[in-house]
Amino acid sequence: KMALRGKTNNYILNKLGPMTNPKKKNIAKFLNELFLICYSMRSPYAPILAFRSIRLCLRYGLDEGCAAIAFATYGAILCGVTRQVREGYRWGQLAVSLMES
Repeated sequence: KMALRGKTNNYILNKLGPMTNPKKKNIAKFLNELFLICYSMRSPYAPILAFRSIRLCLRYGLDEGCAAIAFATYGAILCGVTRQVREGYRWGQLAVSLMES
């Protein structure tokens, strides 16, 4: 949550470029694949992997394969676990925008 403090949806959509480092793209792909496995198994590690993906995107740019899933997961956690529905909705909207772009 601290990494996202002060970052608006516009900032993330318009100021963060695409992830270009091939090594970081491979890490993002691996995190995404591992997240999907953990999520399907209802593993407690799934949210941690989503948070790692978000941090990776904030540092190295948006990866088209994992950014939307990571932000959607963050939004779902905010809505379902912490009951911060407005904030969760905001991150869900960002995920939709990322999928549409």
